Amino acid sequence: NYIRDINVCKDKIVTVVGGGNSALSYAANISTVAKHVYVLHHSDKFSAQQELIDSINKLNITVQFNTEVEKIDVGLITTNNGILLNDMTVICIGRKINYDLFNIDKTDNGITVNSNMETSIKGIFAIGDVTDKKNKQIITACADGAIAVKSVLSYLK
Repeated sequence: NYIRDINVCKDKIVTVVGGGNSALSYAANISTVAKHVYVLHHSDKFSAQQELIDSINKLNITVQFNTEVEKIDVGLITTNNGILLNDMTVICIGRKINYDLFNIDKTDNGITVNSNMETSIKGIFAIGDVTDKKNKQIITACADGAIAVKSVLSYLK
């Protein structure tokens, strides 16, 4: 579930699990009202955009890299590095994209699309983080969505 009102985190110790854009955005926002925020990430570096990474370094946030969550209980999290006491846990570990659903052209960065957001399979369109576009931001995904809608409507005529 998404946190609709960050005031539920007011004066609490909050742990965010994840290392992508969503996790760091949540951590940054929550840190404005929380007593303290921990970010636990399984890797030794974040997968988020550099601007987000830079921003959390200036906030009331403690990052623990190379940390695997083993168990979450009320008030505590057990990891490979020990036990962390907290009041609230937010899970932001993302999703694995199933690129193998279609035999579609892709790079290591995502699905290849043309300027109309169409993939290598006629009539299949892709937008946002699944594409191989360099800028993976919400604003560019919205623009891609508008382009894709026009392209789909044109394709269906």
